[in-house]
Amino acid sequence: MSEMSARRRRRVAALLAALPLAAACSSPPPPVPPPGEQARAISLPFDRYNFTPADLSVIERAEDLLVGDCMPSRGLAWETLPPSAEEDLEPPNRRRYGVVEPEIARRYGYHVAPDRPSVARRSAAGESRTASLSEQQRRAEGWRYDDPLTAIAAAR
Repeated sequence: MSEMSARRRRRVAALLAALPLAAACSSPPPPVPPPGEQARAISLPFDRYNFTPADLSVIERAEDLLVGDCMPSRGLAWETLPPSAEEDLEPPNRRRYGVVEPEIARRYGYHVAPDRPSVARRSAAGESRTASLSEQQRRAEGWRYDDPLTAIAAAR
């Protein structure tokens, strides 16, 4: 019995010793800093003819809402994605040339920073939704296929 309790005490001691490590691993990552001056300063001549990231966000949200309105008429459900907050959207060229901001380099080295919170949430929700679409939903949403020929064939 004493051997059993000694074993039990060692297990409990090992678990208690591991708790701080588990707590450190489960703490949330530090917030991704907003785009800095260096990222906002990168401008290419063609940028003035493109949609801004905010414009693209509005267009994507509108498309998603329109598909959500259309799907029930086909007897299908559609889960709209959460919108991205405007302050989380990146300047169009933030990642074009790798890491250009000192704060990002300090935090992530040569690695590109992760997406800001609402953008990451929307992206994860989109991946989850895409993975869970039925074949019928995929056909109904055919214009979104990556392959343009598949999209054209699905639209017919």
